[in-house]
Amino acid sequence: MAYDRIKWTDEAVERPNTWRETTNADGSITHTKSPGTVMQAGTPVNATNLNHIEEGLQHCGVAYDLLAVTTQMQIRAMQKEIATLQAAVAALA
Repeated sequence: MAYDRIKWTDEAVERPNTWRETTNADGSITHTKSPGTVMQAGTPVNATNLNHIEEGLQHCGVAYDLLAVTTQMQIRAMQKEIATLQAAVAALA
């Protein structure tokens, strides 16, 4: 299964990192984001998108392990073939 890439975009707002402060009845303070005009909504950094990355990394790891095992099997088969051929050449001499 191919990895479906997420095209990440930055949030573009009129006033980045700007907050409105409200004093609550109990004396605590609540900060609310106050970005002004949002020119571009960014890609949310949330569990769904982060887990998508994790899944892609896991698939890469599995594919690498499969490639490594297959390569080792091929190397061992070639080494046996070389040994067989060397023995055949030595028998001719």
